Amino acid sequence: LAPLNEQRRIVAKLEKVLAKVSDCQERLRRIPIFLTRFRQSVLAAACSGRLTADWRAQSAATMDGFYKFSSDLDLPELPDTWQWVKLPETGEMNRGKSRHRPRNEPSLFGGKYPFIQTGDIAQSGGRITSHRQTYNAKGLAQSCIWPTGTICITIAANIAESALLTYPACFPDSVVGIIANSKKCVAEFIEYFIRVAKNDLSTFAPATAQKNINIAILSELSVPLPPLDEQQEIVRRVGALFVLADKIDNRYRE
Repeated sequence: LAPLNEQRRIVAKLEKVLAKVSDCQERLRRIPIFLTRFRQSVLAAACSGRLTADWRAQSAATMDGFYKFSSDLDLPELPDTWQWVKLPETGEMNRGKSRHRPRNEPSLFGGKYPFIQTGDIAQSGGRITSHRQTYNAKGLAQSCIWPTGTICITIAANIAESALLTYPACFPDSVVGIIANSKKCVAEFIEYFIRVAKNDLSTFAPATAQKNINIAILSELSVPLPPLDEQQEIVRRVGALFVLADKIDNRYRE
């Protein structure tokens, strides 16, 4: 037991230090919120042309091969070299296949073929690198394998979540797949825009217990499409900024 005056000094010192600890904890608590807003802002800038405004000023980009839709005249203005196109114009778009009913029949599972579910897409952070279920030969026979780079969009349960396949895999008809036209589109850019448009897509979900959208709604989605070389530059810049955000996130977690 310290003398009474020293006890008072200790208490005063601790109160001062603990106040700083509380302040640090409050600042740390806000970091995930800031990082989420940062990533959203990066994607919004990427899909509006703001992120590469300086790049366009130094290049002579052109856009050929796509046409504008008369119904899209009220869409936001884009840079001169960009165009609004419908989502199906960006590549081959179809629903996944899971013809067998019930879908969860145990005899379909337990093989070597990766089977991606809506939850896997929602939790992937935009890149599917793992799965929790597999099809066997019987499961594959009533489905199909989608190639690496396929854009996956959920249309049930988790509405309009999106991610790219990093390896060939199957997925059910509650997921829409897009194989981007490599001559016109960079798959990563299209997936970035799906993330930006997600909130608007969700408003199309009917007010039922199991909210969902369908491929017809997705087919009407207008996509802001820059020239191919600018898409590649956008993907490069977004990747670099996301790496920075990930580093900050890792430091925060530590």
